[in-house]
Amino acid sequence: DLLIKNNASPHTYQLKPSDAALLGNADIIVWVSAGMEVFLADKLPTLAPKATLLGLMDEGEGVLHLPVREGDAWANEGDMSLDEVDHHHDHGHDDPHAWLDPQNAIATAKRLAETLAVLDTANAARYRSNADKFTIDTMRLDAEIKQLLAPVASKSFILFHDAYQYFEQRYKLNALGAITLSPDVPPSANRLAALQQHIKSQQAVCVFAEPQFSTQMVQMLVKGTNARIGTLNPDASDIAVSPTLYAEYMRRLAMDINNCLSAQ
Repeated sequence: DLLIKNNASPHTYQLKPSDAALLGNADIIVWVSAGMEVFLADKLPTLAPKATLLGLMDEGEGVLHLPVREGDAWANEGDMSLDEVDHHHDHGHDDPHAWLDPQNAIATAKRLAETLAVLDTANAARYRSNADKFTIDTMRLDAEIKQLLAPVASKSFILFHDAYQYFEQRYKLNALGAITLSPDVPPSANRLAALQQHIKSQQAVCVFAEPQFSTQMVQMLVKGTNARIGTLNPDASDIAVSPTLYAEYMRRLAMDINNCLSAQ
């Protein structure tokens, strides 16, 4: 079962009674971390006391952790109270969007296969075989995306919020900054003006919106600049669940970046 569907944001999601029933019946709960799914963090001990938790940000072999980016280009902390800053940094100093590096996806798939193998020993070989196939397919996907994005790697862009660091580092992309630290905290007029100047001075090619949020702010930001508007979706909740979901999601993200950066 998938808890968050239809482009809903984990930053603002609220549990429904039907979600509580799903959690109560779960043998395994796969999530990113308490810092990403904040709406779950304090409820899991009560709603899913018997479930095995598997977190993408758990310490594990092969999992790359990147620190949260800081500095004026990456956060609008000046627009937030100290309590709000603490809340949006409660995942510690690690950027939680780790699934955007294929190596992290491979490491997580292997850990999930082993977890399933222990809980369902009759199908252990099948889980491990599927994880091996996922590894091979994802390595091919990684090579495909590297080839696609290499010609636009030097072109600069601005993000709606800082969710893509793992993808940028993997494919050596040139992000200049983000509009907001967290999508549910709107930036001030002063920050937007500073970002607009940043776009002009650095000759940013694109500013990326996200489908979960209004594009009005992005439209204001590119006004008077030469930057185009693109759209990136940081999750895959609008893609049908299937064995190829991760590849479809990553391929779409790569294509959306390439299309905006390479447009004439």
